[in-house]
Amino acid sequence: MHPNRESIMAVIVEVLSDSTAAYDLGQKFAAYRMVDNLQEYVLVAPERCSLEIFRRLPSSDWLLATGDSARALVLASLEMEIELDKVFEDVIAAGAGPDDAATTN
Repeated sequence: MHPNRESIMAVIVEVLSDSTAAYDLGQKFAAYRMVDNLQEYVLVAPERCSLEIFRRLPSSDWLLATGDSARALVLASLEMEIELDKVFEDVIAAGAGPDDAATTN
């Protein structure tokens, strides 16, 4: 990691694949939690059209924001919200619709 990146990273978004999902949620997330300025860590699962949004609390604990994850990509630290159909626009266009995602979650 570049030494200056730690001072500016507020959000990291990872797009999961079958081969990286366990690493991204395990060892990689453990390393990212050590970045003082990181406020949100988002895991995107395109095959399920779903998100997991983790937020750092003032206590430095991490919270899985399940309500936000179910309705939109909500990045509180950036004051940004993107509807799920926009996040997964290319996936949906390729044939996996939001209804498909609802049956797999």
